[in-house]
Amino acid sequence: MKKFRNALLLAAALALGLSFALRAADPVPDGAVKKSYPTGELMSEYSYLYGKLDGLSLDYYKNGQVMYEWNYRRGKLHGVSRAYSMKGKLMASWSYKNGVLHGKSVEYHDNGKKKSYVVYRQGQKVFIKTFNEKGKLLQKEDRRKLPAPTAG
Repeated sequence: MKKFRNALLLAAALALGLSFALRAADPVPDGAVKKSYPTGELMSEYSYLYGKLDGLSLDYYKNGQVMYEWNYRRGKLHGVSRAYSMKGKLMASWSYKNGVLHGKSVEYHDNGKKKSYVVYRQGQKVFIKTFNEKGKLLQKEDRRKLPAPTAG
């Protein structure tokens, strides 16, 4: 287990706008890097390959429950990432391709019902559904461009 004294928590570089920094004098991380809360509980586990995030990275609540699952490939979010409540309930999932939202993303109300369903194509929202806490559809928007009609 390697620790870096100047590593900041990377909870979600894209989703939350936090950043990760290593001083130039610190070694390049490779393998699992764990960070703990000041009280000793595990705060995060990040997987690195040649200094870049690669594979599954996890952030934890102080109670030990997973807060976020982030999947990386060569330093960029790639695949499905998830957010959980302190009690372990799935609250959101996002699909990424090479660091850009791509595919379906779903958010849930506290009661477990869908809050939103969004399909992204290369970072652009192309299909959106929003729901109330009872699961009733509130809004549906299809932004996919239909092909132009052909002459003939």
